[in-house]
Amino acid sequence: MKNFDLSSPDFNTIRYEIYKELRAEEPVYWYSNMNSWLITRYDDIMKLLKSDLVTTNHLVNDKLINIQDPDPLIIDITNVLKSWMIYNEAPAHTKFRKFMNHVFVHENIQKVRPLIKDLVRKRMAECDLMNGFDFVNSVANPISAEILRILLGLEEIELDKFFAWSDSIATFMQDFVVSPTPNIQIAQGAANSLLEMKLAFLEAIERRKLSPKLDLLSGLVEGLNNPTSGITEDEVVYQLIHLIFGGHKVPQYLLGNSLHCILTNPDAYNLLINNKEEYIPLLIEEVMRFEAPIQFITRHAKEDIFIHGKKIKKGDSVYLMLGSANRDETVFKNPEIFNLEKRNRRHISFGGGIHACLAAGLVTEEIKEIFSQFFNGVKEIRPLYDLNNPVWSKNSTFHGIEQQYISIN
Repeated sequence: MKNFDLSSPDFNTIRYEIYKELRAEEPVYWYSNMNSWLITRYDDIMKLLKSDLVTTNHLVNDKLINIQDPDPLIIDITNVLKSWMIYNEAPAHTKFRKFMNHVFVHENIQKVRPLIKDLVRKRMAECDLMNGFDFVNSVANPISAEILRILLGLEEIELDKFFAWSDSIATFMQDFVVSPTPNIQIAQGAANSLLEMKLAFLEAIERRKLSPKLDLLSGLVEGLNNPTSGITEDEVVYQLIHLIFGGHKVPQYLLGNSLHCILTNPDAYNLLINNKEEYIPLLIEEVMRFEAPIQFITRHAKEDIFIHGKKIKKGDSVYLMLGSANRDETVFKNPEIFNLEKRNRRHISFGGGIHACLAAGLVTEEIKEIFSQFFNGVKEIRPLYDLNNPVWSKNSTFHGIEQQYISIN
């Protein structure tokens, strides 16, 4: 087994090679760098996702326990994280998920479809299509944030603020998950962003109380008035913070990764360019399998678990390597080949069980709408970056292209 470091930028060049070795040789692997087990096979991961054997709510508390005299900044941030739906089990998780369903109903994406088309047209009009532009930073990044602002009715918040907030939380989460002791400077930036976000959202909630609008935030405020919801304003704010963090970065990286996949696979490129409406949905599904923005999720064992002769002790940290499961050769035919034809099984990049991504449908529809407009009238896309050596994110929490120069004919 080759030496590897999940948190190193160099891991991007060997990621799928390491996954393949682990699936074949040690599908349950003790990764001492993070004192965690890596689970790499599809069926093993699905079993754990749908079981009561693992939990999500130990990560934050366990991290604090392992830090001697944690800085007050870290405690403040983790108090927010502990309120996120993802780090809770029933009954708190059930309460949060039921309440936040307001945001992710199918009707909401229908409301913003025309606005998405306008956003894409506007962004592309500002790009030098013939001579080249950075797709990620000119289109994918800002549009993902703008759609969130529109959905939530937070247009008064500057777009640059969205970027800064999202980036600082992503940087902190990367450091918090992989580092034995979180970096105080990074924590300071995240704490400042969390405070700014909380104040901005509380102010917006107060405005909606006085003057409701036809937006999702008004719907959430209305839900707060329901005495059976059992949810507080602070808890709503913390779910919104999580939504800004994940709801911006995942679509951004999914857009960039999708474009990279078709540019590096001529057959897929030709299929898509010649039949966009049919292949855009298949493109999204295959990219989520082949080059997903989320490569792993974390859990902790609620009891001793035995898999393939290995004992995962109660309380042990477990990494479910979704990116590996999506290339499991016992599940997918020719998994290392990017193929826009329908697969026999579906990717698991949105997780599974009670913690399956609540925003999966919304994200998928959002990307379909963006690409439908982006590819409209496009005859040729020329890469102006090194396809064999793209600029990948240095953040192992998210896997995606950071810079992507192209030209369009």
